[in-house]
Amino acid sequence: MRAILLGGGLALLISLIGTRYAIRAFTNLGLGQEVRDDGPTTHHVKRGTPTMGGLVIIVASVVGYFLAKLITLDAPSASALLLMFLVVGCGAVGFLYDYIKVVRAILLGGGLALLISLIGTRYAIRAFTNLGLGQEVRDDGPTTHHVKRGTPTMGGLVIIVASVVGYFLAKLITLDAPSASALLLLFLVVGCGAVGFLDDYIKVAKRRSLGLRSKAKMVGLTLVATTFGVLALLPATADDAGLTPASTSISFIRDIPWLTLPAALAVLLFWLVITGTSNAVNLTDGQDGLAAGASVMVFGAYTLVNIWQNNQSCELVGGNTCYEVRDPLDLAVVATAVTGACFGFLWWNAPPAAIIMGDTGSLALGGALAGFAILTRTELLLPVLGGLFMVVTLSVVIQVGVFKASRGSALFRRVLRVGPGHRVFRIAPIHHHFEQIWTEVTVTIRFWIITGLCVATGLGVFYAEWVVGY
Repeated sequence: MRAILLGGGLALLISLIGTRYAIRAFTNLGLGQEVRDDGPTTHHVKRGTPTMGGLVIIVASVVGYFLAKLITLDAPSASALLLMFLVVGCGAVGFLYDYIKVVRAILLGGGLALLISLIGTRYAIRAFTNLGLGQEVRDDGPTTHHVKRGTPTMGGLVIIVASVVGYFLAKLITLDAPSASALLLLFLVVGCGAVGFLDDYIKVAKRRSLGLRSKAKMVGLTLVATTFGVLALLPATADDAGLTPASTSISFIRDIPWLTLPAALAVLLFWLVITGTSNAVNLTDGQDGLAAGASVMVFGAYTLVNIWQNNQSCELVGGNTCYEVRDPLDLAVVATAVTGACFGFLWWNAPPAAIIMGDTGSLALGGALAGFAILTRTELLLPVLGGLFMVVTLSVVIQVGVFKASRGSALFRRVLRVGPGHRVFRIAPIHHHFEQIWTEVTVTIRFWIITGLCVATGLGVFYAEWVVGY
């Protein structure tokens, strides 16, 4: 009788106290209940209520039993152990099912995009080769790149298709409706990719290394960026809480209240972020696997950022450190889809590349990075996470700026003690400069390492702000 009373009492106490802490922990982890849209409307208020509470029941039952046996110095019986095994086993199956329900769209989006990209790129190589869609190479670039002339280009089409199809298949399988934020982001990816496709097509059709003129390319990107910015701020795209996909405030980890802009200036800021980031990734795409590998890490970082923002959403937890972001979990699905698509493409794009993403891919990926920064309210964090892209862009700005200034200003030459037409780097962008020192593979791997450090720093800053504020 003593063991029975002890087992029941201890299990009751563990469950009573443990459930209280489980509620807090599961809320912080974003393990909220999903509710069927076709169910009773009165159940919609239960959306987000912490789920998987059965874990506490299982733990309390098992721990209560074994503590009771330990206190009474009785050995557990075979029947009790078998019963405990059955409880824990069935509970484990239920736990996996509950957990997968929460993250299954994320896993599906990434997995399907990876599969589509991995298989699709293989067939794209064959098809683009048969169509004669070969890469043209700059005559003033590294001489080691001349052997790449004729390598199939426009591989970014596979990345775009894999990302979009992977996302929509995940939503279809989970029977979830796409969110406004995700649709806007995919529009930005496809729009920027379309501008890049025109650029690549002109290069291939006219057999030259230059496609669209810079002004024409900028007009295309401006049209896409402006449309995205206006739609992202429209009240019609707001959710039930009145939260639009984008904000008029400049943001770092979250919106900075004292840096709120008029809507027109906010759209101008979006244009600057989108065109700047698109061109930054485009400049980085100069070596086999460099842009694709770096993008994998940055998009992976945004997957974690989106999941954390969902777990710490103001709708769920409140407080000073919660995040006011619309549809963060659905943005995480897009992030994993793009990550998976880049992974699959990288398999074939790794040195020596069997296919090149071209402007189709680089502009699309740059647009996606800018879109994530805008929609997650982390615009000023993007230069940290995507530090490699910023360094590459700055190297071009410095090279062109110094070259022109040294040609046109005697004072500039006198102050810096340089001759006319001075070049800071042997070749710009900077990865081509280092290619004169190291092999291409070495440069790519070391630049991947730099990207990893930038991503780790950015995520560290993002999390540290929450910890300190919390």
